[in-house]
Amino acid sequence: MNGLFLDDERVPNDVTWLIYAEGIEWTIVRTFEAFTQALLQPGKIFDVISFDHDLQDFTASGQELTGYTCFKWMHDRCLDGLMNLPECLVHSKNGVGAENIARHYDNLRRHLGAP
Repeated sequence: MNGLFLDDERVPNDVTWLIYAEGIEWTIVRTFEAFTQALLQPGKIFDVISFDHDLQDFTASGQELTGYTCFKWMHDRCLDGLMNLPECLVHSKNGVGAENIARHYDNLRRHLGAP
């Protein structure tokens, strides 16, 4: 099982407040750019993505790029039929940011008729 772990500091073993499935081979990404590039790899499919919200990532003009920004980018690709929706988990300690990602994931799952 392939997993994508988005976090600017932590690694999957640091996340003790979630229980991940056994046997996930994690790809760790730290920025919006690395996240998008990982998902654009030809032939690479991620079964699960674990999101942090606060990435300390900014554009040249100063716009903050967060885990929610990454989720919205993935959301659009799923709606456009460019990728299948993976299982999404949120390990962020930012309560509001984590809720935004989780809520929008649930809405997208329902919209796509995913289990």
